[in-house]
Amino acid sequence: MKLNNLCIGLGCLLLIASCQASREEAYQEPKPPAYYPNGITYEIFVQSWADTDGDGIGDFKGVTQSLDYLEDLGIEAIWFMPIHPSPSYHKYDVTDYYAVHPDYGSMDDFKELVREAHARDIHIVIDFVVNHSSNLHPWFVQAAQGP
Repeated sequence: MKLNNLCIGLGCLLLIASCQASREEAYQEPKPPAYYPNGITYEIFVQSWADTDGDGIGDFKGVTQSLDYLEDLGIEAIWFMPIHPSPSYHKYDVTDYYAVHPDYGSMDDFKELVREAHARDIHIVIDFVVNHSSNLHPWFVQAAQGP
């Protein structure tokens, strides 16, 4: 009887140990998505980067013209501060999430920048600030009109 209890006890210990081992083997550290930049990411405030039309404000075309330089630096991604229309200097209070700030150029200019960056294997990351709507955004204006 003692031998049976011993065998059952040892069997339970082995079962517990094997479950623990398989749990540890099954766990894998989460990996970022394949597109996530793991190398050097260069942050750009478009407004102060490069002006191509002489108005004193940086624009998408200026960033596009700088892509070879950025590629030579070895960057993997560009992280843009907010690029949407906004009444503020820093652009963190967005008035239209479907557009780009007109001082920076057109949506076509931005799309060209993205195409050219991708041609150089440079990812584009946009600081998309949905929790900082401007008091001029239609959502805010409508909410202020009623309860």
